[in-house]
Amino acid sequence: TGQVDYLLKYKDDSRLPSSPHGKYANKGLINWPTFFGRESREKAEFYETYEEARAAIQRLDIVNIVDYRGLYKEDPRLPSNPQVKYENKGWVDWPAFFGKEKAEFYVTYEEAKAATQRLGITKVTEYPQKYKDDPRLPSNPQVKYENKGWINWSIFLGTKR
Repeated sequence: TGQVDYLLKYKDDSRLPSSPHGKYANKGLINWPTFFGRESREKAEFYETYEEARAAIQRLDIVNIVDYRGLYKEDPRLPSNPQVKYENKGWVDWPAFFGKEKAEFYVTYEEAKAATQRLGITKVTEYPQKYKDDPRLPSNPQVKYENKGWINWSIFLGTKR
């Protein structure tokens, strides 16, 4: 049914190659969808403008990247990688694509650490639910503040000095 399924099952038939792209590259194989007899999204006519694509995701009620990855195929004119398709055509970033303002996170690690502790977050497992109470806290502080003071979660949460 698809690439993953093929790679798991092709050995069941000794006549199937491990790499159809290598075997059939000069014989008309374009990509995995065409190999399985489906129309390639590469040949699809995507929305010409960034604004048209944004309007389409609003109609589909797509509000974040997780939704987008799961739902963009419901509209064949939406590309899998809008950041590539609309680069230099209006693309800013994912939050802007979803009509959200870009978050202004705490500039310093120490500010974010203090804000997290003010919220009373003492466990790593609490952070994903409670950080949203402060819009200036990032979802992944260990990434945001890497090389800016981040050491580990217990220090960030104030449970270890």
